[in-house]
Amino acid sequence: MYRNLNKSRIKFLFIITVGLFVIFSARLIYFQWIKRDYYKGMAEKQYNYGEAISSLKYQVLSSDGKYLQSYYYDYVAVINIRLFKLNNYENNMDKLLTINYIMKENIEDFDINSLLNGNSGNRYYLINAESYEKLLPIVKKTKGIYVFKREAIDNITNSNIVNILTNIKNSDDELKEMDSLERKLNSYMENNEFLQAMVQVDKSGYIKQEGYKVPELPYVTLTINKELQDTIESVLRDELFSKFKQIGATIIEAETGKIRAMAQKDDYNVNINIAADQNGYPPGSTYKLMSAEYALENNLISTETEYYCAGIDSCKGKSHGRVNMEKAINLSCNSYFVDLGNEFTAEELKNFSMRQGYLDKVLNLDKETKGKVNSKYKYSLILGGSIDSSIIQVAASLSAIVNEGYYIKPMLIEDVTNNKGESVMTFPIKKEKVISKETADIIKGYMRTTVINGTGASANLEGVEIGGKTGTAEKPVESVDPITGETIKTNHEYGWFAGYFKKDSKYYTMVVMVPDINMIEDEGIEYQGSNTAGPVFREILKRIKEMEF
Repeated sequence: MYRNLNKSRIKFLFIITVGLFVIFSARLIYFQWIKRDYYKGMAEKQYNYGEAISSLKYQVLSSDGKYLQSYYYDYVAVINIRLFKLNNYENNMDKLLTINYIMKENIEDFDINSLLNGNSGNRYYLINAESYEKLLPIVKKTKGIYVFKREAIDNITNSNIVNILTNIKNSDDELKEMDSLERKLNSYMENNEFLQAMVQVDKSGYIKQEGYKVPELPYVTLTINKELQDTIESVLRDELFSKFKQIGATIIEAETGKIRAMAQKDDYNVNINIAADQNGYPPGSTYKLMSAEYALENNLISTETEYYCAGIDSCKGKSHGRVNMEKAINLSCNSYFVDLGNEFTAEELKNFSMRQGYLDKVLNLDKETKGKVNSKYKYSLILGGSIDSSIIQVAASLSAIVNEGYYIKPMLIEDVTNNKGESVMTFPIKKEKVISKETADIIKGYMRTTVINGTGASANLEGVEIGGKTGTAEKPVESVDPITGETIKTNHEYGWFAGYFKKDSKYYTMVVMVPDINMIEDEGIEYQGSNTAGPVFREILKRIKEMEF
């Protein structure tokens, strides 16, 4: 009986032993063969990893295939606390004190002793270029520390249109709206990889850079022509216009709506082409073109209908006599347009102009203005005073005039391709018939004569077909004094030139706007659109006349 019991126990123990051996062997096979690559990767990851050194997961190209994004370098020092503690303090005291001194030049409260008492992990510190160069030879002989440099974009304070487009956060570090153009573009790119500098940790604790991981980066091709953009920026910053603190200029290819340039003099201020973070700017007499279009399109008057100008209604006391529409546009006669305003309502004019880009975002950028209008003041609206707009809106509205009545919605992005070269985001031309060809041709002709012998003569350039309309407007702006808390009212005046030009059989619309022209200290000179934005318009054309774009 006892013998049978012992046999049963031995048999049971044998089965258990064999079972444990089988389980152990299975786990061994599983970890060593099936999951070998996974755990090998995890082990290697602890000693080999990457630091992102590019700011974007894609490349931004101009329409002529040139890189549009401009970079500077950030310099970074990284200390792995666990590995840094492996340094022999007696033998490495000079190096450690030198590191502490260099780091204090960048981070005032940096202290190695406090750092060593902290938790394990990597600590990242921004340093300057000089400190980076000083640390390079030291970190090669010191455990647990390394330095690298990475591309950086100043897209928080720099309002260049490319920086605005490629940044998904606002200046307050909050994410932009989900339906904005910036977030939509980012949604196609967020799964891509950054360019990485590969870092290797050896068995002794020394950390060094070992090459790069270069992913296949996709491309975002903008409609902007880089040579044209650079040329316009150089004009705006030329000594010729040094008295103007800010200038904005946008050029659009009329038949496609492609924005070929969107520049401003001071990029370290709000982007005035889209009137970012603002309600916009009153377009002044450039908006009179809307009234003229509406009246002709609805047969409210004929081109020969005359009104008498007695020099009132801000015609500066000068009587223009009896004027028809062409003369009124040429001379920018306010009296004529006030009388014309008796033929329609403010609401009718507002709705008409909305079909041509006013009072809505044109590009759907997050901080782009929609503009606003106060329809209660009809005659101010007719003269472009009680409506706020942006440069891009005014430039877009001109497209119907040179496109035989078709409004073409502007576009900033031409194509987006993934890292396989496949197009993933396309932007078809959006066009709508808003006025007749007859009306468009009439207004286009009047804009041409305005440049030849009217208020727009300052923009004329021999050998180039140019049409345009000047505009001057004022707007009271309220702000709060940061010290006293009192509300301060400041009057701002804007000088405009909205026009078109023909180059290589194509028409382009261009709008130039100079803000705060009433704040220019120049005794005896009254600044307005004709002697501010007009000359800038002409100088731009002069510089780009022989350029191909």
